[in-house]
Amino acid sequence: MTALDMAATAIACNASRTAQAVFGEGRVAIFQRKASSKGWSLHATLPADDLCITQLCWAPAEFGRVIAGGTADGSVVVWQETPGEQGSWRLVAALKEATLAVLDVAFAPPPLGPLLAVAYADGFVRLFVASSELAPASWELQNHFQIGIGSGADYGGRPVADVAWAPAMGRPCDVVAVAAGATVLLWELWGTADGLQSRQLVRLQHATPVWQVAWNPLGNWLAASIEGREVCMWRPDLGGEWLLLSRFAAAPKNKTDTE
Repeated sequence: MTALDMAATAIACNASRTAQAVFGEGRVAIFQRKASSKGWSLHATLPADDLCITQLCWAPAEFGRVIAGGTADGSVVVWQETPGEQGSWRLVAALKEATLAVLDVAFAPPPLGPLLAVAYADGFVRLFVASSELAPASWELQNHFQIGIGSGADYGGRPVADVAWAPAMGRPCDVVAVAAGATVLLWELWGTADGLQSRQLVRLQHATPVWQVAWNPLGNWLAASIEGREVCMWRPDLGGEWLLLSRFAAAPKNKTDTE
């Protein structure tokens, strides 16, 4: 079996592109890249019959092999491969802090510890933290802030669409980009995992709704894909002011689109 054989609704690759997690047909399948070829082989299967997983992500390798998933009913689940037992996975957390769908999940850079950011359709980003050992009973809601719905005309009543952590790169604080409607908010996070603080850094406005955001490896460029098949490239100047420096079409329009 390969990932292409499944009717998948969520998929995520680890940072080294050597493993991928795929949800479909009531289970999460873990595929491992074959050493002798470019193919993939089934490594493990995790039962998930009662879950409608819409988002998956891998934790940084520093925390072992850990996968987080977000569901359509607002649940967050975390699995971990048992150290020293390849192919043996266990459910270490099942968190329920909202009733609306999870729209994105993303682990923080390793210096912040096992910290998971979850974007919900209610407009909130919630941060979950675990002990350094990722013990099953240690996951808990650590912080939250509202970005989208209920925040006024700045967001047009839109839910959070995407969230992305900037690479740390020696900064005194971490930066998170959050897309909601036609707005991307950059938030600064600092402090320890059990006393994390946050403040809004800047608001980046776009002409149409933002679908996804992503940082370059140095964390000094932010790309935002927007409705209309365009990508906006943002970067701060020497004074720290964020500027829209480039905007280009992500794909050529089909002939039927212009008729």
